[in-house]
Amino acid sequence: MQSHHGENKALYVICESLDALANIDFHARGMVSRLYEAARRRQGCPLTLAAADYIMHACAGPVGAGARRPRAVIATGFMIRSAGAPETDGLTGAALLARGVVALSRTLPVLLCEPDATKAVAGACRGAGLAVVEASSSQVADVRASLAAAEVIARDHERPAVVVPAPMTWEDAEAVARPFLEEVDPGLFLTIERPGRNSKGVHHNSWGRPMSDITAKIDTIYAEARRQGIPTVAIGDLGNELGLGDLAAVVAECTPFGRQCSCGCGGGVTVADGADVTMVGSVSDDAAYAVLAALQAMNPDVAGIVADADIVEAVLTSAVGAGAVDGITGKPEPSIDMLPMEVHVSLARLMQAAVNTGISHSISRPEYLNHLAGNLAKE
Repeated sequence: MQSHHGENKALYVICESLDALANIDFHARGMVSRLYEAARRRQGCPLTLAAADYIMHACAGPVGAGARRPRAVIATGFMIRSAGAPETDGLTGAALLARGVVALSRTLPVLLCEPDATKAVAGACRGAGLAVVEASSSQVADVRASLAAAEVIARDHERPAVVVPAPMTWEDAEAVARPFLEEVDPGLFLTIERPGRNSKGVHHNSWGRPMSDITAKIDTIYAEARRQGIPTVAIGDLGNELGLGDLAAVVAECTPFGRQCSCGCGGGVTVADGADVTMVGSVSDDAAYAVLAALQAMNPDVAGIVADADIVEAVLTSAVGAGAVDGITGKPEPSIDMLPMEVHVSLARLMQAAVNTGISHSISRPEYLNHLAGNLAKE
């Protein structure tokens, strides 16, 4: 794809660094680089650059008195069967992405997840400083009332977010998909660490075990959004996440249970639905922090986009306090994919440093950075 910022060589180099930080193979899976390379070939530029650029333009909307706020749907929530709760990965990224688009363009984020995940998602959003409205269902009347309440909150200069429980059956999801999208009218549909159905319509965890019975059928709403031409961005780390269907071939080759899952459905953990833009990382939340850092680099004069160390800690702590668990250990502890909070906070600091120092250096020494970036920008 062609980025709107393809000629900004400083930004290009900054995003190269952000990609690298998001794709450190902490778990020594041996597949992180392969997923990244496949996504990079498809995007044709740093993944953070592609995702941030796409989000920024998708969320652009009318401004001024009387103009309706732009809206974005953010789908997250990966249920852990043993805990009966959602994992931390995805929740902190979703909450901070919601915070970022609010700061960027006054966009109203509408977060979709399982009914059993709404409290944790709302907790993460409150940790991000958002004023949360919790819808009672995904039915039009409930969504309309929640959106109206959020607009009232916005008039009081608060930063609102709406959390909506998604249908748990395919039939219910089919019934609400079009009405939900018509009511919300989003300029963007973003997914992060969200289970995706395979070609057989089955969701799987990283061990290839089926989990459709505990997974909301957001896939149906997402597919309808794609049919309507709503811009889509997908963030994941293993390849079994909603929106990563364009990487199915490499996921089948290098991911455990990529071709053969444990349930015998014959579809493996690869997913059926793709996205306009794909962002991958070693941990989905860290990938989201990298995208936000790229958005901040594109908009250095807008405060509150980047996921700095303090806000990452606050959101993760709040998510766990509201019921989220580590996806690998299954314990209610402030860690993501078995990596302690300190790791994610440190990455957030490094990403912010890459942005701040990179921007400062490009302003003071543009000829030096342009020389370094010359070959990279020829991709």
